Amino acid sequence: MKRILSFSVWLAWILASPLVLAQRVGHGATSNIDVRAPSNFVLAARTLQLTARATNVFGATLRGKTMAWQTSDPTRASIDNGGLLRGLMPGAVNVIATDTDSGVAGAITVYVYPAGVSISTGSVSLQVGDTLTLTARAQDADGNPLPGVSFAWFTDLTAVARVSASGVLTGVSEGRVTVTASLDMGAAFERFTAFKTIEVNRRADFRLKTLLSSDSTVTGVTTLVPTHVSAAGNFVAGLIGLSNGGQAVVLSQGGRPQTIFAAGNALAGRIVTRFEVVSVNAQGDVAAFTDMQGEWCDQQIVLFTAASKWTPQAIDNSARCGYGLQPSSLDKQGGLAYRYGSTLYYRKPDGTQQAIVSIGDHPSGIDRVSNINNWSATPFGKVLVELQGAAGFSVYFAWDGAQLKKLFGAGDQIGANPSQWARLPVEVSPGEYITRIGGSYWSSISRLKDGTWSTVAINGKDNLGWVQDGFDGADGF
Repeated sequence: MKRILSFSVWLAWILASPLVLAQRVGHGATSNIDVRAPSNFVLAARTLQLTARATNVFGATLRGKTMAWQTSDPTRASIDNGGLLRGLMPGAVNVIATDTDSGVAGAITVYVYPAGVSISTGSVSLQVGDTLTLTARAQDADGNPLPGVSFAWFTDLTAVARVSASGVLTGVSEGRVTVTASLDMGAAFERFTAFKTIEVNRRADFRLKTLLSSDSTVTGVTTLVPTHVSAAGNFVAGLIGLSNGGQAVVLSQGGRPQTIFAAGNALAGRIVTRFEVVSVNAQGDVAAFTDMQGEWCDQQIVLFTAASKWTPQAIDNSARCGYGLQPSSLDKQGGLAYRYGSTLYYRKPDGTQQAIVSIGDHPSGIDRVSNINNWSATPFGKVLVELQGAAGFSVYFAWDGAQLKKLFGAGDQIGANPSQWARLPVEVSPGEYITRIGGSYWSSISRLKDGTWSTVAINGKDNLGWVQDGFDGADGF
């Protein structure tokens, strides 16, 4: 009897213990939420799938639990009811999953990263004492800019140049400096960095004063040999050598020439030393590519419009080099196609500009652009461009203001003849082009219309020996 009583007392003690009570009462209750992700970051504009697991006090998984998802900063990342997180802006964000039955929550920290950062600037050089405003940009995985991102700015040589917290660079002494812009995500996460090398040039210690000018009003100056010529409609423009050793831009209308500008004159506060290329349109507007007097390379593109009586206007005025202009760059509307550096631009008559193509681009019809060889504006609102591919062959395109369309390439079959080379075509009517095209043993003037070639002239026929480079066409002829 004593043994039976002892067992009953022992059993009662066991049933009353807190552990057994927890098992009986809390076995199905949520004690913890474990939030997990395949990585601790997501790119802006991309998604990351998160999961949440509910467990009881013993660590056992509880099935069938419904989670409510939220982020600590909805402007940095958003999340749907299934735990799919989408990165919006760079930075750290806490993701919280809450059991809707018990209110128990769990959290994880995820970092939203940009796809890349870059530094842009209008120039890659400045003089000692001058300032240059730099702009840093972060972009998402689709290449779109991310606004409002903070950057930390540094220079590797503060004795050469200093940079402010807002990206304003100040030249201190002559030299070369590397500017760094780091995405500010906290001390442990300044890993997204862009670099830009800037040349700081010594400030010129002289001033220019005009002593002698080659202005056409100076008595005794006469024109000599034309060096560059451009023609359109009833106008012919040329660069003419002067008897005093200078140069002048001369425009002829109906055989009546006039000097519209001469080297040695000031333009935009600097002296024009020489002209490189001239282009005229059928309205009598003239564009010229000039060199300016300065200690370093200094170039301008100047526009002389008939409406302004050929008053010079510097439309791209920079202390830089690398411009390119062609004799047929100026269209009849006053738009101008010109190259700066590795990019071909079109400047609209209202002064706005847009990029046509850059070296390294992959437009349809060419593997990769390795060079921009030639270009011209047509009377029908297009810009014709000769691009060189990675293999060195030329491909010819028409740009309609929105996109490049391939016309043909060296290597096309012209009748029974495989071509090996070609020249920049002219557009004689809308969508109709003629070009000089040929091979090692043949040359021709051929017409391309609606994707079909026809021969205008070819060597060996009609007593033709060899078709030379000079050709042009208008109004279908």
